[in-house]
Parts: sequence; C-alpha cells; structure tokens
Amino acid sequence: MTGKTVSDLQSGVKFGANAITGTLKYVENWTWFDSNPEINTGNFLVFKSTLTGADKITAQLIGANVNPGPIELDSDGIAIFHITDKNTQMVQVVAYKDGLVQQKLYTLKGMTLQSE
Repeated sequence: MTGKTVSDLQSGVKFGANAITGTLKYVENWTWFDSNPEINTGNFLVFKSTLTGADKITAQLIGANVNPGPIELDSDGIAIFHITDKNTQMVQVVAYKDGLVQQKLYTLKGMTLQSE
C-alpha cells in the first residue's frame, strides 16, 4: 500500500461470520488516501478478499462519507475504507459468478477505533 503497511493502519483485525473485529489505529495526514485533511486522517480498514473463482467481486462501505458506491476489486483483492462510525457503517461484499450473485454484510460494532 502506498506509504503505509497494514500494521500501520490496524492490528488484530479478524473477519467473522457476520462481523469484523480488531483495532484500527489513528492515522494523520495520509495524503495517498485523499488530499483533504478531513478525509486523510482517522481510522482506516484494510479489506482483502480471498474469494477465488468469481467473475467479479465488489466491496462497499455502507454509510461511507467518501466513495459511497461499490469498489470493484482487482487481482490483489484489496480495498481500504475510512471508518468514521463503527456503529452505523458496515462492509458489504458481493461476488458475481455465471450470473449468480452472493452477498455478505459485516458489522463493525466490535471494532476498537483509536483516537489521537
């Protein structure tokens, strides 16, 4: 990732059946993410899809303040989300294969968001 490693952004992050848990570290002025100081500072979740065989996979942060639509994952399967409210935001993953669609929704309520 440009200018940051996963361990710079988070620790102990685990994807359960319906929830993502762990700690998101507080990051300041990550201009690779965005040049706007209101958006490039805060907590960031690195999502990596390990699904294989799908024709297309999208990931979306429901309730996002930035890039609210789905992001089509490329071959690395990585998306980075700016988390501003773990109680209202959720991550949605959608996999497409041969005209079929499978969706998974993850709550973030069990995450710890570090502050300054």
